[in-house]
Amino acid sequence: MTTVQGETGVLAGDERMLIDGELQHTASGATFDVIHPASEQVAGRATDGTVEDMTRAVGAARRAFDQSDWSRDVDFRFHCLTQLHDALERHKEHLRRVLITEVGCPVTVTGSQIESPIAEVKFWAEHGRDFDYMVDTGLHDTPATPSSSNLRSSHRGRAPSWGGSWPRRPTSRRASSTWWSATPTRSSSGWPPISRRSR
Repeated sequence: MTTVQGETGVLAGDERMLIDGELQHTASGATFDVIHPASEQVAGRATDGTVEDMTRAVGAARRAFDQSDWSRDVDFRFHCLTQLHDALERHKEHLRRVLITEVGCPVTVTGSQIESPIAEVKFWAEHGRDFDYMVDTGLHDTPATPSSSNLRSSHRGRAPSWGGSWPRRPTSRRASSTWWSATPTRSSSGWPPISRRSR
């Protein structure tokens, strides 16, 4: 949205969409007015995205997950999310003015839409970095022969590509929905891997 700033602190953001790393308008160039709720005046304009734009955005997120290091490189993902968190933190007052302009909410209730989401980025960056993706269950007896297994989470260090949605933060052990698989690392039984779901 076009920036409009005055004594009232009205501030609209960029009118373009961010798709596949680029700020861009919809193909037709169509836009719509952003109305400031307090004055009912036009504060800016926003590109009028289409189903095709959404398809391109989803496709870009899918490619980032499947074809880049995002889903496999824990350190790289932590680095990127930390950069995002730091940038959001630096510009949070700018974002607050945009939020108030476009939504019309009081400053006192903006924390749930500014500070909280910014904190979530940091939380999930650190969670992904510190999560135990592989757990050695140790040597144990089986009917056939002693065996040892590694417990591996099914996403194998993967997290959603940005533009998708992060899972809700677990509030208890029962809230966890991580899929695990136990893969024998030393066994002569030839049994297939077993799996279970942690709760």
